[in-house]
Amino acid sequence: MKRRREYSSRVRRRATAGAVLAGIALAVGAQASAPVGGPPTFDFNRCDSFLRPCDDPIVVGKARHFIGPIEVVGMHFEGHGGGLCMFFDSIRLHGGFGYCGGPPRPPDGKALTFGSLGTTEFRKRPITQIDGSLVPEVAKVRASYRREGEMKNRRAAVVQVAGELQEYLQEPETFGVYELTVRGCIPPRRFRITALDSSGQILGRARGWRRPRFRCRGSQRVGLVGRDGGSETRYGRGRVSAVAPPRGPAQGPS
Repeated sequence: MKRRREYSSRVRRRATAGAVLAGIALAVGAQASAPVGGPPTFDFNRCDSFLRPCDDPIVVGKARHFIGPIEVVGMHFEGHGGGLCMFFDSIRLHGGFGYCGGPPRPPDGKALTFGSLGTTEFRKRPITQIDGSLVPEVAKVRASYRREGEMKNRRAAVVQVAGELQEYLQEPETFGVYELTVRGCIPPRRFRITALDSSGQILGRARGWRRPRFRCRGSQRVGLVGRDGGSETRYGRGRVSAVAPPRGPAQGPS
């Protein structure tokens, strides 16, 4: 516990200058993001009444897509028995999606999960974001999906959380997540996700689910709510709202 507190203090000291510079860069129109190991760029109210008390959120990884930089943010919460929250902050959208209480690792025997899917708009056009959990051996994640009758193939961002970051989040084992943002509103059933190790060997595959039925209708999020008992959040412009509270131990979606 002492080591975790010391690391938290060290993170805040190390990241203060970076956060100030990031704020200045955003003010003049540049696309800046916070450093890994520091506090996220945006000070959203991520810790709602279902989760309190919570540790300070921390950036555990980064991604970059056509919408610009994305910060992968982790946060440990104590409410309802404690657990992990993961957020995916878009710098240009000034918001994003996240979930709390979901499993940080895939079920035994699986290399990855199709965790959740969210849709919103960027420059008045729809975009889709997907994420899921990974085992530590995964180094690459590829996604294939059909859009307007054409097959697309994209590489997702992979973040493996270990060492001091893992310790700060109070997770007993190394865990990984992937994240991908694509153009268009893509239903979950159209996605096929493949996990590979550093040599390119396939470790496992996951498919988007067919139920519940998904319809494209503005900003929404599906996956963790009702499937594994996790709490899902949709946040932005300085606010965060819980869609559902944690409901006991979570089971990963198949």
